[in-house]
Amino acid sequence: MPSILFLLVGNAILFWIIPRFGPLVLAIVALVLLILGVYNHYSMFATEYRLSTWQEGMKAYAPQTLIVVLVVMIIFSILYMVPSGSSIYLPSAESATNVVTRAANNGMRAAANAANVKVTATPSTNAGSNAATYGNNNSNAGPNLNMLRQMYGNNAGRNGNRY
Repeated sequence: MPSILFLLVGNAILFWIIPRFGPLVLAIVALVLLILGVYNHYSMFATEYRLSTWQEGMKAYAPQTLIVVLVVMIIFSILYMVPSGSSIYLPSAESATNVVTRAANNGMRAAANAANVKVTATPSTNAGSNAATYGNNNSNAGPNLNMLRQMYGNNAGRNGNRY
């Protein structure tokens, strides 16, 4: 019965009281509970910490061990970045952005061709005149016929051919 009571009281605190606290109060409460937990843990397991002496001999070598491990990690990271050849090839920064830009432009052109709309490089402020000027660049053929013409040539859909 006491465990159910603790569960109900904990739920009431969790759902009704804690959400009304501010962040500063919650941070202070969390810090106090952390300090109490560390103190409780250390007081409960103090004998285990006192009797654990196998690592005492290694305490004297801890700084040197840390420095050696860090130096080895730095050396390996530098060796990992440098290729095995004698010269280092570094591509230009534009090469990555050019590939992305080219892919985006190809995708926009493909979408424009599928929609059968001409895409211009410079935007116009008058959208109505753009539609009248550029409109449908394939004699008002629908996008499906335009797609068939791209797949099977310009004679698709003409002369009674059915695809």
